Amino acid sequence: MSVALIGCSGSKDIPEVAPKDLTTKNKTPDKKVGENVIEISAPIVKKPFINKVGKASDFDEYYVQRSIQDYFIKFCESSITKEDLEKALDAQDDMIKTLTIQAEIREGEWDVCPDDPEHMQSRIGEYIVIHKIVE
Repeated sequence: MSVALIGCSGSKDIPEVAPKDLTTKNKTPDKKVGENVIEISAPIVKKPFINKVGKASDFDEYYVQRSIQDYFIKFCESSITKEDLEKALDAQDDMIKTLTIQAEIREGEWDVCPDDPEHMQSRIGEYIVIHKIVE
């Protein structure tokens, strides 16, 4: 089945993608791989940082998208860097960037890091720490 797309330059038939094709791709059950560590396959999304007054800043943050919520990735507690994550995401051609990771969900301050003496905006709640990107 196809859908007609009509625009300024005429119309074009494009194949219709069933919603289940997008939602079931790469869906695997979570697997416990350590004391508090799980292996999950989930989309990774980039969002602009929003400050306390609700304005978007000039830098982006990454989140692991789960059915319940999007979990902020706290890199200073992770075993991977932001650059490692971006490299893995750039290697994918899919519109929805999904990675298999070994991670841990923690509760606490998002913006406070042990090696960073500057206390930033204090967002508190559940966040995710990535131990490994599974190839």
